[in-house]
Amino acid sequence: MNTEIMIDIETLSTKNNALILTIGAIKFQRGCEIKELKNMENFYIRIDIKSCKNLNMHVDDDTLKWWDKQSEESKYEVFTNPDRLYIKDALIKLSDFLKGHRYIWANSPSFDCIILENAYRLCNLEIPWKFWNLRDCRTVYDLGKISLKSVSVVKHNALDDCYNQIIALSKYFNK
Repeated sequence: MNTEIMIDIETLSTKNNALILTIGAIKFQRGCEIKELKNMENFYIRIDIKSCKNLNMHVDDDTLKWWDKQSEESKYEVFTNPDRLYIKDALIKLSDFLKGHRYIWANSPSFDCIILENAYRLCNLEIPWKFWNLRDCRTVYDLGKISLKSVSVVKHNALDDCYNQIIALSKYFNK
């Protein structure tokens, strides 16, 4: 199967053991027409913050200050919306969603994927990808002279960020 997956997370730190607030992922196929987000197979989970704190996942004061400056919609989604899962349950569901993938894309695997890998380890779960299957969007944007800002609509929502990143990638693949 040639399914590729875009992943994005929202966190409370920029460290490798950051507390994860939300996880978004979307399945797509390179070279295929990008559908509306609502018509794409996607994954989105809000994480129970206490379950991450119980694992001593990192919270950074500067990141908290940064979140204070974000839109009310974004803050509601990551902090207030009550529909949440414990981190371990969320990671198990993410692993199920990732089955059959070809590549995992992220705006930076050295951020999103590393933080997720550390969370998998903290929860004693197997990491659902091999390091050689990780792909970096920012490298492609740079090579194709594509600005992610030119396609972004809603910011700091993990699912919307995934969708915007797929649109930016498709601009490169369609050149």
